[in-house]
Amino acid sequence: MSPAPRRRWGLGARLLAAIVAVILVAAGTAWAVASAIGPEIFHDHMLMAQPSDSSVITHAEEAFTTAWTLSLSLALLAALLTSVVVSVFLTRRIARSLERVRQAAAQVASGDYAARVPEIHMGTEF
Repeated sequence: MSPAPRRRWGLGARLLAAIVAVILVAAGTAWAVASAIGPEIFHDHMLMAQPSDSSVITHAEEAFTTAWTLSLSLALLAALLTSVVVSVFLTRRIARSLERVRQAAAQVASGDYAARVPEIHMGTEF
């Protein structure tokens, strides 16, 4: 008995996976840059201010770390969710349009030469 053929992802799923991968890489890059640069710049500015009490610097740096971590996390989460929603909408639209083209091609392949490819308004490439 031969093993069942592996099912490949459809175009919509592959597009969505690629977009999510790009979004995750962008979010990771934003997080890495913000965490590498932000605290150091803030620390330098606190030292330039020369507060009389070192506990002020410690408290301000802790407040800064908490604030930037929370705000960047929420911003990246909102960007991720918004991007996924838009990506799902676009990939479904593309997949739906291409499905009509696939159906017309299947009709022609089965001998129905009167079948016509519908206008899908996706550019001259299609």
